[in-house]
Amino acid sequence: MKKNYFITLLILCFSLSSFGQEMALNSGFEAWDDSTTPTDWTKAENITQSNDAQSGTFSALRDGGTGTKDLSQTITGVIAGDSYTISLWYKVTAGDGTDARIWSYWKDGSGGSVTDADTDGALRGPDNSYLDNNVGVWTEYTATVVAPATTEAFYFEVRSYSGSVVYWDNLSFVHNTTSSSPAIAITAPTDGATIDATTSAEINVSNLNAGIYLIKYEINNSSSTKKFVKN
Repeated sequence: MKKNYFITLLILCFSLSSFGQEMALNSGFEAWDDSTTPTDWTKAENITQSNDAQSGTFSALRDGGTGTKDLSQTITGVIAGDSYTISLWYKVTAGDGTDARIWSYWKDGSGGSVTDADTDGALRGPDNSYLDNNVGVWTEYTATVVAPATTEAFYFEVRSYSGSVVYWDNLSFVHNTTSSSPAIAITAPTDGATIDATTSAEINVSNLNAGIYLIKYEINNSSSTKKFVKN
């Protein structure tokens, strides 16, 4: 017995990229090599572990002293043209109003800095200025930016200045978009073809990032079948 089979497919993607992928390592400062070295932060000048956290258990504290001090890491795997959200939480409890700021930039494949008029203000912001002291309460700074051409990495740095007491927590760099959307297609048989009941359908999927996917298919308007696929 032969029938016409009309196959429709629906793919619902529950992937990491669907909700944004955190790319900063140890962004919440919950891991420390020792009391002055937050794990995965390659530069941590005059930083000590603090229990005064915006969330979780720990934050990174710059407690007075002289000079400009940096806290930074390089984030690789950045895709030019994709959208990223940068956010951080900070608290300033002592200083003169010029005490803390973000001081970040894009990097190209050779490690050089990439200048971009559309995003430089946000990466040295807000608007290339100091963060508001905000009377010593935890405050969030956030900006969504598009990585410029030739970008392959992001140098995430925050700075604190002479005489300041600054707490840092949840320094986040989230990838909002992917270069290619998930896709699914039937490669054989063609839609509406006359086949027998034992014929197998061939399905091609592409651009599935790490995650769990629900594939729903319907044959000849019969009861739908669902199958979870973990990639």
